[in-house]
Amino acid sequence: MVAENQVGQKIKAANRSELARSLNVTRPHVSQILSGKSVPSLAVAAGMAKEIGVSLDQLWGYLQTASVN
Repeated sequence: MVAENQVGQKIKAANRSELARSLNVTRPHVSQILSGKSVPSLAVAAGMAKEIGVSLDQLWGYLQTASVN
């Protein structure tokens, strides 16, 4: 499992265009999700977590923090 402080780093390092392509969504949608401006479907969130290399729980925790900031 990825350490808590590394989750944000992995998410920030993820290539938005590659994520969008692999998840079959648009790049702006990926950016909105990762900035907390949009809530992903469960399927998109699960795929995103897998692609980034974090657990779904870790991704969701990060997204909850991003939506507050």
